[in-house]
Amino acid sequence: MAKPHTIGSRTFDTQAAAVAFIQEVLYRHPLLEPIRGDDHAFLLELLKKHPRAAEKIGVGVKHFTVEKAEGGTQCFYITRADGSRSDFSFMKCLRGRD
Repeated sequence: MAKPHTIGSRTFDTQAAAVAFIQEVLYRHPLLEPIRGDDHAFLLELLKKHPRAAEKIGVGVKHFTVEKAEGGTQCFYITRADGSRSDFSFMKCLRGRD
């Protein structure tokens, strides 16, 4: 039986439902535009589930953006309060491991 996934205040019945919602967030934002509001809050909660969350968050998240990844896909990027940047895998967040 599939186990629910809770991310912040949202609970998804299955991992597939969580993936579908995260992909909606990923593809509804224009490339390179800072993500604000509820989607920012959701992504911050998602990032906290990353196996290397402390490293990814660093000095604090200023904002998230959607950018092109290798292979032409889209991915989330973090811009930290100190201006440093990093991408992150939402699947690693869901799985809780590298």
